Amino acid sequence: MLNINTKETEKLDISLNLYKILAAWSSLNFKEDITIYFGKDIIWNNTNIKSNSKPFMFCAWLNKDIVFIEHIYDYRNKQFHSFNEI
Repeated sequence: MLNINTKETEKLDISLNLYKILAAWSSLNFKEDITIYFGKDIIWNNTNIKSNSKPFMFCAWLNKDIVFIEHIYDYRNKQFHSFNEI
């Protein structure tokens, strides 16, 4: 699960084979525009969500099924959940 453009795949610290796979995938599937319902955007390896100017992924969170913005953001209170809540 990712939404990353081809230029961003170059910034990832990954093997050459994985880079080729991601570059091919992103050339077919990357969506420039953020979805209307922002909560459904994928967090990990997303060109629109970066840390230190690079897309990122926390495998521990992904393993706990934290995948979309709505999993870490409370729309009722309009703030992100605390780390303890996550």
